[in-house]
Amino acid sequence: MNLMSIIDISRELYDGMPSYPGDPPFSCKPLSVLDENDPESCATTSLSLTSHSGTHLDAPAHFIPGGETIDRVPLEILCGPALVVDLSDRAASISKEALAACGLDKVERLIIKTAGDDAHLTLDGARYLRQNTSVRLIGIDRLSIEALPSPGHPVHKTLLGGNEPIYIIEGLDLKTAQAGDYQLVCLPLKIRGMDGAPARVLLVVP
Repeated sequence: MNLMSIIDISRELYDGMPSYPGDPPFSCKPLSVLDENDPESCATTSLSLTSHSGTHLDAPAHFIPGGETIDRVPLEILCGPALVVDLSDRAASISKEALAACGLDKVERLIIKTAGDDAHLTLDGARYLRQNTSVRLIGIDRLSIEALPSPGHPVHKTLLGGNEPIYIIEGLDLKTAQAGDYQLVCLPLKIRGMDGAPARVLLVVP
């Protein structure tokens, strides 16, 4: 059997974790506690979170009226070959020029390691991906792929709109991920009719 290296690029969900400005925080509260002296006992926890808590996938329904919901996103787009690019030594703005220098020919899944909390994809960068590449899935290690604030959310709408959306993974943990080629596995919770969902995301190196 071939051994594989698996890198978990999902963030942990926990009380007090960072959340998108204005969103209610994640919380977990015990409903029942496991008691070793009670054979009928079990541990059960109540979770409170948004569809965009932690590492999550944005479906078109997040910003596009009548857009595809999370339970309809094709798994063949969420799983497959991916390119991780390291832009952490560049300016916070991820522009058309920065993307053009990444060599995205035939890349369908793009994961971007950024410079810090202010990093974001610019509108011209989003348009470049839409018009000049084959990218169908983009991931970033920020809570939002576009600048905050961003009136009208043009980057999200540019990516998620149209007949072939570019799906968005936000809130990745890329500290241990090096630039290069991987197999990506992104599995959001299958919640009927939802605009997005938390996801477990892995990079696999054969």
